[in-house]
Amino acid sequence: MGQHTERANIIRTLAMSAEKKMTQKLATSNPAMLGMDDDAVDLLESIFEFAEKLTSKDEADKLRKDMIKIVVKLALLDKNNRFSDVEKKQLAEIRLQLITIFQTIVTFYETAFTFDADILLDLLNKLHGPVDVIVKAHLTEKTSGRVANVFKFFGNKAYLTTLYNDAAYKGDLQSIAKGLQKYNRHPQKKPQLKQI
Repeated sequence: MGQHTERANIIRTLAMSAEKKMTQKLATSNPAMLGMDDDAVDLLESIFEFAEKLTSKDEADKLRKDMIKIVVKLALLDKNNRFSDVEKKQLAEIRLQLITIFQTIVTFYETAFTFDADILLDLLNKLHGPVDVIVKAHLTEKTSGRVANVFKFFGNKAYLTTLYNDAAYKGDLQSIAKGLQKYNRHPQKKPQLKQI
């Protein structure tokens, strides 16, 4: 019995290690290699170009890797039916909150002089908690730290204000908004991974 448990633990450890390596490899891949649709790849590229201009290449790369690792891990959990019915409802709410954020970003872009950083920050803060709850229930503290890093960047009021108010970033805002418009026109469509 003890030998069986020991072997089972070795198998679990190896499986977790393989999954971790796969996630790491996927996160350093070109997003198109992940099976992401072209619209999602274009949107991510626009976000990372903006992030690199405001921070550094290293910080933008870390943001990219963190976002991709979170998405890949959540997609793997979903694919393997690891979410309870309650969590599936929470994920549906998270998707609705994301759509609201997308629509708000686009509205601020399309309608002059409507940008209000506090509105976006409020929406992002309301989203952070539920995402972190799902992540903490299934993944490591390190992944929770990745979530915090992503929300730290997107929840930076100075970055948001720069994006909307600094003429030097008009092209970045346009690229991001146009990428998000595709998801507003087709609310059922969301940036996603194809079959992993």
